[in-house]
Amino acid sequence: MDLKAVKVCPYLTVSALYFKTKLSCHNYTVYNLVTNHATCYWSDETASNLTASTFVNFLLDYLVHHCRRKKLPIIMFSDGCTYQNRNTIMSNALSAFCVQHQVTITQKIPGRTQ
Repeated sequence: MDLKAVKVCPYLTVSALYFKTKLSCHNYTVYNLVTNHATCYWSDETASNLTASTFVNFLLDYLVHHCRRKKLPIIMFSDGCTYQNRNTIMSNALSAFCVQHQVTITQKIPGRTQ
């Protein structure tokens, strides 16, 4: 799971018009290594902000729709970005998901795991 580069919509080359109509769009991607299935969550700056709760909502939506039924252990690989993946909101939400759905989640972050 990772937040990809910000895309500006619409893409314009005229600088004066560009700064008046710029809209930032964000792409949060979750990729399943077992099934080779990717899910992208697109949002613009008017619909969501870049806070931990936004990323938690995206991830929980993915887990509910794709990982809830199988009851298999879930291993998540993510970068070490604090506001996206390494915060109390994310850990509390994943803990609640584990208890509610009776699964185990291992979160692997560079520099923190072996």
